[in-house]
Amino acid sequence: MKDLKKMLELLNCLSEEKDVKNDVGPWKIGEKYQITTVTMIVTGELTYIGDKELVMKDAAWIADTGRLSDSLEDQTKYNEVEPFKEDVIIGRGSIIHATKIYYLERNQK
Repeated sequence: MKDLKKMLELLNCLSEEKDVKNDVGPWKIGEKYQITTVTMIVTGELTYIGDKELVMKDAAWIADTGRLSDSLEDQTKYNEVEPFKEDVIIGRGSIIHATKIYYLERNQK
């Protein structure tokens, strides 16, 4: 019975959401990213790394990047920007690819 209790405690511990350390993997808290998900492109500053989601502040939905390479060098070249009012939570399973950017375009256009 004691072993069963320990096993259940371990399983429960493994199933709970845990924060991921800032130095694990490619994600870095405080960096700005352009993230392409299965449905949209989001930009923002990474504030939280979880097992299953990321949280970004100062985020915007980029409906039209224009020429991708140009916009990655200069985010003011985005053709359509819709800023979020609050932080954005992104499911990590929905991410197609991501890249670091150096400026967050927040002007709606």
